[in-house]
Amino acid sequence: MQETQREQHNSDRGYTVPKRTVSAANHDEIIKEVERRQRLKRRRLYFRMLSVFALLSLLALAVFFGHRYLQHQRLVRSVPVDVRQQVTFPIYITNSSTIQLKQDSFHYSDGVLVFSDAAAEYTFTEQQKTADFALSNFLNKGQNITNAETADSSIGKGLTGKVNEHQILIIETPKTIITVVSLDNASQPLTSLAPLFVKL
Repeated sequence: MQETQREQHNSDRGYTVPKRTVSAANHDEIIKEVERRQRLKRRRLYFRMLSVFALLSLLALAVFFGHRYLQHQRLVRSVPVDVRQQVTFPIYITNSSTIQLKQDSFHYSDGVLVFSDAAAEYTFTEQQKTADFALSNFLNKGQNITNAETADSSIGKGLTGKVNEHQILIIETPKTIITVVSLDNASQPLTSLAPLFVKL
């Protein structure tokens, strides 16, 4: 009623107030603008989530490689500097978490590297491989290794067996021969130790 009177009053003054209407075209433009803003919002959210995922992935990689680096440095430090300087072939040592290598046990003489663990359960030797060496010969009859069988190793061909009351592990790397001797009651079987060698 008041609106009608206001329009009539304005009409009496010689002008009328136009009614506010929204055309179909304007309505479509408004809908398109709302949809555009929603798409933009979703896109920003997607890139924000992608950035967080990428950051977490980089952080995980940094932690992984940082751990690997620190572990490798720990292994390198376990071998005395003077021994590392004398040895003329690649050095491989175990990275088993249950075996602690004894640093003052490392000796290099006559082309043979010898070291042991702190508990004196294992003796390790490494030397240059000769041209006529063949690991398969140890599987043949007539050798003093009994119960010989192949063993999985990440650094080369492996073989385990028994010599008297001792267990023995032989690994053939591209340039060297590694031998590990342990007692029968050692804390870790040589078959499970074979894959746990790394190159310094």
